[in-house]
Amino acid sequence: LNAERGAFIYADLARRMPDAEVHLVGITPLDLAAKMREQAGEGVGRLHFTGLGEKLPFPTILAAYRQPWTCGLAVMPDTGHYREKELTKFFEYMAAGIPILASNFPVWKQLIEGHGVDPDIEVENDPAREFGGEDQQLDRAINEMLLALKKGGEKVIPPPPAAPKR
Repeated sequence: LNAERGAFIYADLARRMPDAEVHLVGITPLDLAAKMREQAGEGVGRLHFTGLGEKLPFPTILAAYRQPWTCGLAVMPDTGHYREKELTKFFEYMAAGIPILASNFPVWKQLIEGHGVDPDIEVENDPAREFGGEDQQLDRAINEMLLALKKGGEKVIPPPPAAPKR
């Protein structure tokens, strides 16, 4: 996790969503985590890190994702990193069998739609509002998550299937 990959967006979620817990799984540098905690403000108690300053083995990542969370949120700011690389978190969420809320990023939208799955909710960002710093897609995702939490969150999403026996 780093600033280019949306670290501060997650911190903002903890600040803006008083009924939600934000769990970040994967290596997060200690200095970045400190800045994120500061940005989270009063939401700092709802911003959780697994993997502070250390790379996690994949089984540990999957175990973390199998907690009774509502969904995985894949934030993909429009940066070179996401234009030219695959989003590891996206595949980790799929491997864990948890629903994914993702930014409407053309490369990933094409991947999802190319496999017969459309986004659940289409939200077009107004360019003028986006230029002014408003992210209508993120705001809609936050509102949808808050609605799911009010309905009992974990009860809305079925538990992941048991891992296959090998």
